Amino acid sequence: MPGVALFALLVSGCEAPGPTGESGPSGTQGGWLEALFSPSPAQDDVIAIRQFYNPLPWLRDADGRISGFYTRAYFVSARTNKGVFVRGPITVTLSRLRPRATGGYDRELVHEWTLDEEAARGFRVVKTSRLGDSYGFALQWPPEVDVMGRRVEIAFAYQRADGRVIRGVPRQLFVPVPPGFAPPRDPEPAAPTPDSATRPTSPRPAGARPS
Repeated sequence: MPGVALFALLVSGCEAPGPTGESGPSGTQGGWLEALFSPSPAQDDVIAIRQFYNPLPWLRDADGRISGFYTRAYFVSARTNKGVFVRGPITVTLSRLRPRATGGYDRELVHEWTLDEEAARGFRVVKTSRLGDSYGFALQWPPEVDVMGRRVEIAFAYQRADGRVIRGVPRQLFVPVPPGFAPPRDPEPAAPTPDSATRPTSPRPAGARPS
């Protein structure tokens, strides 16, 4: 499906450590081949989503542009309090963060991935960790999306069969500009933090000492 990294990318892509420091999504060096299939049955009693990101989680296209990201994701079961593989749709959103003059950010949706059980199967990590079963998602956005030099937010959600939507904690990341590429023409300003220096002050009563 569009935007989902192909198996060839997984074989040649980066290896990201899992939450216990293991290398590669299966917990072994060069273990990408093992991650394609797993006999573990899919579950639906998800109560939380936990993601773990490598310090450099970025994927690149053939020209060297940042074109996606990798993350390890656990969908936590109510029964076991550990990660399980899931049945329903997984939704992942990529939003650009635009600083507000008053502080904080406005979110502009840039791209969205939706993966059903079969689409997510290729990202299963076959080796179960102490946190349970997990996925090693390597997701690419379309070529027309350019967020290099921007601050973005990545958010995961899962819709259960009963209609309840479980959301993970969004992760904010700054997308670097690789060597050889021009930075954005409008550099991303830092989000201002209101403080006493920017707030209006009340007139000082007559005779009051300077503070």
